[in-house]
Amino acid sequence: MSNLIPTSSLDIYPMNYTLKASHKLVKNILTRIGTNWFGAVMLAYVGLFVIQINFIWPIEKFYFGELTAYASLLFLPHSIRVIAAWLLGPKAILALFPASVISGYIIGTTIDNGLNFYLNSLFRSASAVIAFEFLKLMKMNVYPTGERMTSWRNVIFAGCLASFFNSLSNAYFMGTSLGAGELFELIFRFIIGDILGLLISMFVLMILFRYARFNEK
Repeated sequence: MSNLIPTSSLDIYPMNYTLKASHKLVKNILTRIGTNWFGAVMLAYVGLFVIQINFIWPIEKFYFGELTAYASLLFLPHSIRVIAAWLLGPKAILALFPASVISGYIIGTTIDNGLNFYLNSLFRSASAVIAFEFLKLMKMNVYPTGERMTSWRNVIFAGCLASFFNSLSNAYFMGTSLGAGELFELIFRFIIGDILGLLISMFVLMILFRYARFNEK
């Protein structure tokens, strides 16, 4: 029996449509957030951090020990740093910094660390912006501009670079009481935790975007 559906029609979402649809969704998200981007970023970051300390950290502590108090092997809030920096640029730091400080208040890390806590919070909040701006300086602009939609892989690459900058900041401010071996493990955990948190969050976002594209038709 011959195929009643032409082969060309099986490609429901060709690449050019996918990119345009994704770009349209990003623009719609920015439009809906509008002047509320500050609150949206803070709420998303602190919300994922609450999930982190109540669900992910207890499991990690049970299986991997006390070093998870310094660095998680699956840190979901890093995805908010990356996505906020991608969509908002440098002004994302204005929301990410207080969100990071509030997260520190939640777990009480400000008590003994003083000024170092606030400096580390600032550098952590700026890590993704630094990564995007560094790539832009290297002629690899991954910000969404005009009608051009950035590949998810480029955003993930920028997020991986941001995790490296973040790990250096955390190691400098938090690793003073650790030995060389523990410090190396700390840096490794920060990088792996940030990247895994970003990958999982981006995977969920891609599924949601695909679902939204189907519902648009």
